[in-house]
Amino acid sequence: WRIETKPRDPELCIPTALPAYSATLHSPLTTKHSRVVYVEAANRPRHGEDASECLMLGFVAGGDRVLKMPGLERWSIGVQCFDGRLCLNGRLADTMMTRGFKPGQRIGIGLTFAVGDHGGRHTQNNVGTGGVTSSSIVVEVFVTSDGETIWSRKMHELLKRHEGLSDQGWDGRHDLYAAVGTTGEANVDILLERKDWKY
Repeated sequence: WRIETKPRDPELCIPTALPAYSATLHSPLTTKHSRVVYVEAANRPRHGEDASECLMLGFVAGGDRVLKMPGLERWSIGVQCFDGRLCLNGRLADTMMTRGFKPGQRIGIGLTFAVGDHGGRHTQNNVGTGGVTSSSIVVEVFVTSDGETIWSRKMHELLKRHEGLSDQGWDGRHDLYAAVGTTGEANVDILLERKDWKY
């Protein structure tokens, strides 16, 4: 995708038509393999300026229409590309150094779903044994800058660190759609296919 918006354009969120993660097709409880979903944004210069301070990249859970940028309402997660704020279900979850978001730079966000316990030990080889349930899916969130991972956390670690933070929609039981949100001016390419990523 190429997204170009103007300075006075309202806040919007654009999800993909098809899910990046299907709870039916991609759950590690079913496939016995981990699943990584990822999306990357490439900043393009607009009129010689350093766009865009108003871009969030992430995912939305479920098929409902979303109005706010990913991460700023329930059932969504997103990273603010310019200042590195990570938001989950409408709340600030963490902040990392993205080194700004200059023309030519790329920012990416991804999620890894694997079977394991919430002590962080993957038990992928034991799928289907020992009463494994959907709560045994361990979700890791990671953020990249120019193809290098600059931040990663397990979802349960984020919940422990931030009181009131919810992982609703992020337990591996819901379809997930890549999404980009803008408010005001933006000029970016959204890269959804592995062949186009720097990561």
